[in-house]
Amino acid sequence: MATSFLDGLKSMVTPEFLSGAARNLGESEGAVATGLGAAFPAILAGLVGKAGDSLPSSRSWCAAAIPAKARKGVTRCRISAV
Repeated sequence: MATSFLDGLKSMVTPEFLSGAARNLGESEGAVATGLGAAFPAILAGLVGKAGDSLPSSRSWCAAAIPAKARKGVTRCRISAV
């Protein structure tokens, strides 16, 4: 069970996804996994930075920005500076 959005996103990266992405990018699976490991926190940080721009609450932002599959098992939506 995912305990954070980041864990939820990471759990969605299957070996099949890594293999396909590596093949399409011409990179090793390890390089793709490392890149995603660096990209996910950066993407979430960018979303957190935009969270207060137009949405009334962090809870509605979480529901709107993060796919339900990634939120599965997450009991709290906590937005904080990264």
